[in-house]
Amino acid sequence: MAAAVQRGGGVKFSVVDVSVDEFLPDSDGLDWFEGLVPWTMDELEGLGREARNRAIVISGAETDAQVSRVKDLIGDYIKTGKTLAEFQSDFAGLWADMGLEGKRPHEVENLFRSETMRAYGAGRSMALRSDAAQEAFPLWEYMAVLDDRARPEHAALHGVVLPADDPFWYTHTPPWDYQCRCDVVPVSRREIEKGGVEVTGDVTLEDGTVVSVSSFPGASSGFRGVGF
Repeated sequence: MAAAVQRGGGVKFSVVDVSVDEFLPDSDGLDWFEGLVPWTMDELEGLGREARNRAIVISGAETDAQVSRVKDLIGDYIKTGKTLAEFQSDFAGLWADMGLEGKRPHEVENLFRSETMRAYGAGRSMALRSDAAQEAFPLWEYMAVLDDRARPEHAALHGVVLPADDPFWYTHTPPWDYQCRCDVVPVSRREIEKGGVEVTGDVTLEDGTVVSVSSFPGASSGFRGVGF
């Protein structure tokens, strides 16, 4: 694995020399989401990692058809950009219509945020993995949300930069765990040529433990990420 680089504040889109937006068509994330395969929790147990990353599973749903109906609802929200509060109301009605036991609000929020962020992350990754994008932005920088909700292992990756094709991104392209709010910022070739980047292959955890990026802890058991 290539070495990582850590910096303090992260790359800002405003200083990137080539426009990122031209590589980020809005449809990619939705197309990826619509291609997910509905599975029940029992069926998920027999799937390998790649199949899991192409699956959508709704806890409490008893059939693939029920999962598919919830998937369609989430897809509509990805298209329209409606709010979490609206989704919770519509989800409650759909769930009751299917004769299923109600979910608590935090469970519905987790579902909404996890699946919409998966779609966003997938669309962004597909666009930035194109030949044209990788020519303009050879490196990616990991950006965590550094607030009181940030998990230590996510905060520890803030500022890590690796080549866009590094194996690390296969397992840690955000969102790579439940309710992950992290993001990836592409680093332009022009910025790289300006220099000032210190390279390191290690990440320091909250307790002071130094861990190689190549062996950094992965997602929670059962999480379905982007996984390109």
